[in-house]
Amino acid sequence: MESNTAKAAYLNHRKRQKSQPNSKTSRTVRGPARALPFGVRLSFLGLFLAPFVAGSLRFRHSIPEILRRILSPRDWVRRKAISEHRPSLECASRLFRVSPILFLSLVLFSFNATLFKAEAAAHFQTIKTFGFPDLLGSQPQAPLTEGSDGALYGTTYGAANKYAGTVFRINKDGTGYRALHIFSLAGGDGRRPYGPVIEAKDGALYGTTAFGGATGRGAIFKINKDGSGYVILHSLQGSPDEGAGCFAGLLEGSDGLLYGTTSSDGSYGDGAVFSLNKDGSNFQTLHHFEGWPADGSAPHGARVACSS
Repeated sequence: MESNTAKAAYLNHRKRQKSQPNSKTSRTVRGPARALPFGVRLSFLGLFLAPFVAGSLRFRHSIPEILRRILSPRDWVRRKAISEHRPSLECASRLFRVSPILFLSLVLFSFNATLFKAEAAAHFQTIKTFGFPDLLGSQPQAPLTEGSDGALYGTTYGAANKYAGTVFRINKDGTGYRALHIFSLAGGDGRRPYGPVIEAKDGALYGTTAFGGATGRGAIFKINKDGSGYVILHSLQGSPDEGAGCFAGLLEGSDGLLYGTTSSDGSYGDGAVFSLNKDGSNFQTLHHFEGWPADGSAPHGARVACSS
């Protein structure tokens, strides 16, 4: 059974994800691109009415009232209104002189935006749809990794084998999709990978799972790009010495070690930073997050290597 701490970490992650708009990248093509004549007309009208809006704010007269006073049949009312609103009328007159140029500029801007939308729509292509009927993975949560062989490698969180997840390979044109490994709910295997895989300098793929392993608190695994050589390098032990629940991938450092984070457990229950060799040996917890206010907690993002 999955540990309670790992489940709590997953629920907290989903709650945080729902509270942030556009937390997952999703592209939708909404038919052919269209021009924006309404936007052009609205912008042109706004430019024309801007001086009168300024005049109405200055003299506390509504725009219809200003126009009514200027167009009044009574000479003294008309002269007074023209005198009061002379700056607004002069500004409107100048706008009328340059209005063809402004209107043409707005039309050209709209036309260029339409061309850009059409070009983006022409280059967007769905190369793989997960789920039915093959059930070889669904709900991919992590970005893809381009391998040294030019193929794309990734993970899916659910579907295959009772939602245990997969590691997969696919060509850039959408052909050659293959599940390299289908995680199991039994036998101490990892399950439900949430982060991406990385290709290390030795040519193998390395990744993490949010749950599973010998303790149910997540695991770190290795697999070759042809699907062979799958092995669990380390099963996370949880508190107090190790963290639990890997929701992010790994990073290969310049020293050849693998580095990663957990989102829960550790000495303070707020996750940890760890390192290990690529053969699974020498696992070390480098830092235990203490949480607010002294420290961060529950890391989920990717790590960045910096040269000193």
